[in-house]
Amino acid sequence: MTIERETYTEIVHSMVYALAIREMSLVQITAILYACAQESTTEETIDLTHQVRERLTDWPQESRGRIIAIEMIIVKFKCQKLHGPCKKGEHAMMLTRIIGTQDWRPENVSSSVDFNEVVLEAMHSIRPNADGETAKVIHNRGLGNTLSSLFADMFGQETETIEDKVRDFASELDALFPSNPQPGKEEGHESS
Repeated sequence: MTIERETYTEIVHSMVYALAIREMSLVQITAILYACAQESTTEETIDLTHQVRERLTDWPQESRGRIIAIEMIIVKFKCQKLHGPCKKGEHAMMLTRIIGTQDWRPENVSSSVDFNEVVLEAMHSIRPNADGETAKVIHNRGLGNTLSSLFADMFGQETETIEDKVRDFASELDALFPSNPQPGKEEGHESS
């Protein structure tokens, strides 16, 4: 694995959190962690500290000064083709690493500016998903549906539910053994 151990640990933490809130299944998480652990996986780190501080316009100087670093980490890995043939061949995932002083919490700052939104805007201004590259943001605050959509983008499918599997199986059975035979084609009766 060519990514830093710290980065892989942060990915594992995000995935465990996604499992805890039932945003992803263990199978999905295992597939992502396996793909990220391959030798060909790479990471790129971009410092966003200055850009984020500038965008926190109504934050007190003291609160801005407590931000030590904000980094965007881009992890790229080859598709493991778990979903079949892959047109992209490679997938990318973006994470944020936010480091502040021990007593600093962005949610405790009175501001009209949403800290998480500012970080996301700074990330997208640096790398606005150019050239059709699939990249989603995984952030330990406010995950929402980003992890499920990340899985769908990377593995070419939506999260399947038990109801979906039952519905698919019922459709297959209906196709093989129709429950309502067509008129005139009942068993044991031949047309004259």
